[in-house]
Amino acid sequence: SVRHVTVLWLSVDYSEHTRRAYYADLAAWLSWCHRTGLDPLRARRADVDAFKSGLTVTGRDGTPRPAAPSTVARTLAGISSWYRYLQSNDVAEANPVDAVLRPKRDKASPLPALDEHATATLLDHAETRARRLDTEGAWRDAALVSLLFHTGLRVSGLTGAQVADLGADSGYTILRYTGKGGRRDLVPVVAPALRPLGRYLA
Repeated sequence: SVRHVTVLWLSVDYSEHTRRAYYADLAAWLSWCHRTGLDPLRARRADVDAFKSGLTVTGRDGTPRPAAPSTVARTLAGISSWYRYLQSNDVAEANPVDAVLRPKRDKASPLPALDEHATATLLDHAETRARRLDTEGAWRDAALVSLLFHTGLRVSGLTGAQVADLGADSGYTILRYTGKGGRRDLVPVVAPALRPLGRYLA
């Protein structure tokens, strides 16, 4: 059945974060299909275009507004993934999302990045604060800020790591972590990050 295949689709090869996002995307699409009386297995490109044009998000003030291009692109990617999986299991004949034009993602982040001076100030503040307070929590914060900056890891990759994931390779300290999609990898931990990390672990 479609329900059974959908459960399998969500359980295969996706991280927990991706599964939650795809579940929400599919729920929005199926809810729209239900409201408009459309059988999702008979949907056409025009139906997806209509759904896309009405996509909104609710702001903090409770007011709905048009979804950002990145949200639209991610939503369509989730729905398209579902249809591809249905097709590969002979449940759906076509993927109506295939021909839909998707917004191009901005190459630059919409959020401002810290410049070199601001980054140095942040790192110095975190470590100075840790030395002043000398608590486990303060050293943890300093270690996390420093590791995030010096390794470039995603927050989930770092917060999911265990002490046992620290090791050595060719004379360098390394941190093994789980990346996007459950892939295991490692990064070197440079001296500036080792200092607050060592104090925290001690």
